[in-house]
Amino acid sequence: MPGSTAPARLRPLAKLPQAAAACAQAGATYGKCIGARYQEVERDMCAREFAAFRQCVLEQMKARK
Repeated sequence: MPGSTAPARLRPLAKLPQAAAACAQAGATYGKCIGARYQEVERDMCAREFAAFRQCVLEQMKARK
């Protein structure tokens, strides 16, 4: 790749760690849900917690443009 900048299609990925870090509380809630039931996994078992984390990350990504 010429130059030191990432291609435009990859730039949003560079923002993802910061966006996820800004949503630490929602991520921790999702992680606790998964951790509490990891031996009895079933589809959508933590869907509400994941949806809240996902929404937070999406909002952070939009705010960081």
